[in-house]
Amino acid sequence: MSSSKNNIGKNISALYASQIASYVFPFITIPYLARILGPEFLGLIGFCKAITLILMNLADYGFILTATRNISITRYDKPARNQIYYSTQSAKLFLSIVCLFIFLIITAMTPILRRHLLLSWIVFISVPASSLTPVWFFLGMESMHVISLIEIFSSIISTLLIFIFIHHAAQYNLAAFFQILYWVLSAIAGNYLLHKKYNLFPKLTSFSCIRRELASGWHVFVSTIYSNIFVNINTVIVGIFCGSMIVGYYNSAEKIVRQGQSLLGPPTKAIFPHIASLAAASHTNALHMIRKTLLLLGGIAFLISLLLFLFAHWIVLLILGGQFRNSVILLKILSAIPFVVVISNILGIQTMLNFGFKEPFQRVLMCGCIFHLLLLYPAVHFWGADGVAALLLLTETVVCLSMLSYLYHKDVRVFGRFQ
Repeated sequence: MSSSKNNIGKNISALYASQIASYVFPFITIPYLARILGPEFLGLIGFCKAITLILMNLADYGFILTATRNISITRYDKPARNQIYYSTQSAKLFLSIVCLFIFLIITAMTPILRRHLLLSWIVFISVPASSLTPVWFFLGMESMHVISLIEIFSSIISTLLIFIFIHHAAQYNLAAFFQILYWVLSAIAGNYLLHKKYNLFPKLTSFSCIRRELASGWHVFVSTIYSNIFVNINTVIVGIFCGSMIVGYYNSAEKIVRQGQSLLGPPTKAIFPHIASLAAASHTNALHMIRKTLLLLGGIAFLISLLLFLFAHWIVLLILGGQFRNSVILLKILSAIPFVVVISNILGIQTMLNFGFKEPFQRVLMCGCIFHLLLLYPAVHFWGADGVAALLLLTETVVCLSMLSYLYHKDVRVFGRFQ
């Protein structure tokens, strides 16, 4: 038990270091880029990123959970570990090619992307780069410090390049390239060090192996793609119906909220395999751990949401500058999301998936996605970006309550008393 707690602690620490690399370093550049590029060009980059984030999650296919679990189980079996790595990476490469064709279609159908074709393709590079970064392998081996160091180094380079070379709004394409360079460097260095550290040997992968990997991750993929559609589609819709200036206000407010939410990403990722292990042996012990996690992370998330709401005006002025005053009301509307999403994560990913409720979990997210998409056009048509922000909060809340209702129906009392 002591060794298990030490591993969790080390992984949480490493994941927080990784979080610094992937969120905090880019967050340092937001005030600078907001003032240099302004709402319009920052909005254009955010619009392109929103589309690629949907494709990024398609290419990842939920392997961050399923492949991590498989590596964790076979960590001492070198041939099996080798097979999982090449099967998973081959599946990710296949999905990246699928994403390429999807992006070609989207680009042909979207005027704003056609007008900024170079920017669109620069940002798309992040899709295969992020997909092939082997975070899942290091997480499964409980060796997150390696990938964390890589990501910190990549972020430092990306951040420095932005401050050194970006000085006026016309350089928005170059600014986008320096931002996605983080993913490219992480993918190259991560795969190189992985092969060197674990002595993986090249292995041809058949399509049947790829199909097996895709089948094993189907439920997680469906759940993540539904949630990511109703999260990332909003920026795309605001960009199409309201223009690049308004999408700049919306995307900047949402980015601040996601930064706050990301502070709780490392513990939720690190605790998942531990709860999975406990649930396999005893649902009672797993539930006890889930309740402690809910109390701790839920409390921190509530504090984050409260601070975002109370200090929205000052946060926007400090981080984004006076040009983004229209982001204040959007930030206030979205401020509750970190709290709601963390509760949903604990109810859904940590509890429902680990207790074997995969299909109900998938259905809840599917219904949430449908609910969101049905109301998205009326929301943007009548209330613009404010309506989209309110709808996102409403959808996240409905999903959270639906998960709680299902678990209560199954007599899984996540909010029960400690024994």
